[in-house]
Amino acid sequence: PIPLPSMTRNQLDEMKSIIRPHELIHRVFRCVAMLLGYQDTTWAGCRAMICSKHFIRELVLLQPMSIPLDEIILIQEILTELGPTFNPGNVQRQSILAADMLEWCIKVVRTHFVATAQSRMTYQTGGGSGGSGGSGGSRRDTGTVEEDYYYQEDNDEEGKGGPNSEQERRRSRRQQNE
Repeated sequence: PIPLPSMTRNQLDEMKSIIRPHELIHRVFRCVAMLLGYQDTTWAGCRAMICSKHFIRELVLLQPMSIPLDEIILIQEILTELGPTFNPGNVQRQSILAADMLEWCIKVVRTHFVATAQSRMTYQTGGGSGGSGGSGGSRRDTGTVEEDYYYQEDNDEEGKGGPNSEQERRRSRRQQNE
């Protein structure tokens, strides 16, 4: 499973109380809503999602391969359309929770792409039946794929940043501030 973003009750309460969020915060929670299968990605819809008593459970139980590939591609476009400035470090200036949720979104998208590539390789080599690995309509996690790559849009074909790169930058920033 993809690790749950660190969050406190105070952070959730603060997010619930925001009437007009910074554009970066809304963008992050729009991606979260899309990953969880919510149709309403307006801020009102995102607030309703955050206020849901099942919100944390939905995050924990998400099964990335149950998300249709076209949705993953749309979410990837949202994550990359602002370029390298849309990253957890910049989002953290607005909200620590939103920065952690952005990292979570990136991991979900990365996990989906890695698992899809593995599935295609297995199918092409005759080692399995192919398919996307999804199981119907549920987006709950039953697998154990763990990928910790920071997604950043660069022009290489695989779209990989380095492992843990944003986490390393955030950790060093925290140490500098102490």
